[in-house]
Amino acid sequence: MEISRNSSLFSKTFTELKGAFVKDIRTYYRYPSLVVGDALSLPLWFVLFVLAANLFTSTTFAAPGSFERAVSYFFWGFVFLTLLSTNLSSLGQFMVSEQAVGTLEQILLTPASRVAMIAGRWVRVMVTDLLVMGGTAIFLLVVIRTQILVLNPLPVLLIVVLLEVALLGAGVLLAGLSLRIRSVAIYINYSWLAVMIFSGVFFPPTAIPMPFQIISYILPTTYFVDSVKYYAVGTPTLLPPTLELGLLFVFTIGFFLGGLYIFKAIERNAKKRGQLSFS
Repeated sequence: MEISRNSSLFSKTFTELKGAFVKDIRTYYRYPSLVVGDALSLPLWFVLFVLAANLFTSTTFAAPGSFERAVSYFFWGFVFLTLLSTNLSSLGQFMVSEQAVGTLEQILLTPASRVAMIAGRWVRVMVTDLLVMGGTAIFLLVVIRTQILVLNPLPVLLIVVLLEVALLGAGVLLAGLSLRIRSVAIYINYSWLAVMIFSGVFFPPTAIPMPFQIISYILPTTYFVDSVKYYAVGTPTLLPPTLELGLLFVFTIGFFLGGLYIFKAIERNAKKRGQLSFS
């Protein structure tokens, strides 16, 4: 009986997730200009950034192989920043976007899981991000003749998976907050900027002067960036690598379960009060 109930729950969740993914991907590809813009803007921005870095810091890349290592260092920072920005903005704005098209009330009344609906968008964003980053790596290889370094593929893959799960939890949390704070996008932009500066995305956190360097050590995102660059490029880590991996598991579980709990609590409160959001 218990096995049958669990199987039915899994089947229901999978069906809802699949339906949400199909709906979101059809909506997304309904606007070709948006798809082309997403596919070109981030890679072009990164290529221009790399070329500018090479132009103004050419002496840094003078040693054989150092340019490839520097590009790889920037690329993995670009990967992290892309995953962070697209997930937080898309998932965090899920409720607001549904409210804008007039379907939020129907979504809140349906027996389907709202978390599964948000996860459907998360899958679409993940697929789109992988295509963009893969295309960027191919472009760098073909046009600039630079291969992206991945010294230890399995740990890199593990870290990316952990990051995606953590971002799903953070996105669900922000989607819940948007039921109470309509202008949640402002806070997403501020957090994105803070993470880019303090988490060592394009330069090591040790380059940040004290006491601001303390912020880098406090932010969980710092250790995602630090670990992926260590296993991909071979840069030194702030903490022992195994300790950082352990912390990533803790952060991922915390973000995921915390995001689900807060979303459910806000959703129950919103339904109870009959109040969807503040203007």
